[in-house]
Amino acid sequence: MINSVELQQLTPHIYWSKPYHETGRPVLGAVVGSQNILMVDAGNSPAHANGFLEAMHRSGLTEPSYIALTHFHWNHVFGAAYLDGLLCSSFETGEHLKEMVRLDWRDKALDQRADESHESDLSRSSIKVEMSNIERSRLKLRAPDITFSDQMIINLGDVTCCLIPVGGDHTHDSTVVYIPEDKVVFLGDCLYSGYINKESVYTHNNIEKLFNTLLNLDAQHFIFAHDDQPMTRRDMEELARTFNKIGLSVAEAKGSRAVALQTLEKEFGKPLRQDLLKKLDAFLSGFSLN
Repeated sequence: MINSVELQQLTPHIYWSKPYHETGRPVLGAVVGSQNILMVDAGNSPAHANGFLEAMHRSGLTEPSYIALTHFHWNHVFGAAYLDGLLCSSFETGEHLKEMVRLDWRDKALDQRADESHESDLSRSSIKVEMSNIERSRLKLRAPDITFSDQMIINLGDVTCCLIPVGGDHTHDSTVVYIPEDKVVFLGDCLYSGYINKESVYTHNNIEKLFNTLLNLDAQHFIFAHDDQPMTRRDMEELARTFNKIGLSVAEAKGSRAVALQTLEKEFGKPLRQDLLKKLDAFLSGFSLN
């Protein structure tokens, strides 16, 4: 049984729901203005989208007038056709969605794409747990109503949402949703690694540019799509320093894992935690692509 969706309030205008890792459900958000509401991402299934709407109703909120997509991956867009608001995305995300609308998501076609590495094994298994084959035979996908190339600003009355394309290693079409009045950023998946040949990948130039963009925003809360709690600005700044140390160590070691590891253990003053070792290996994979 998949858990129900519950809303939590972060700031006067910002509500969010926790992710559900077993089926790849991301954080969904609601930015509540005096005139309209914007929903951040559309959910990984009709059930996820509808569960979020029900949670909004329980909190006394009306349905969203806008839905902003952070990128095209299935678990952020499969609920879009079951929502009534205007669907907004970057132009690049829109182009991906036009292709996804044409795909068959039933077991046979899904298995074939995964076997040919056009879908990840994790996506295949998560999709099958989230939705039965029969449910996927009825699945509707939706292309965006509005696309933008640079950025888009949506005024909800007393609060604004800035949709800013930022790219990154996870996927080139990543967009963040920045709410300046509340100093909040919905990050989507932009700071997670990319995957090439089933290996995690970070590139130092991309990650450095991305952190610079994010930390130049006047924000105090950063909401990752698959993290259980928002991150404070202080923690984001520390995360940026950690990523920078790892990326620089790999560059200076010219891709040698042993040399980079020795440098980092000296810098941190202790053996690296498992999560940092994974990041190191992702940066090494990214370095090998140069």
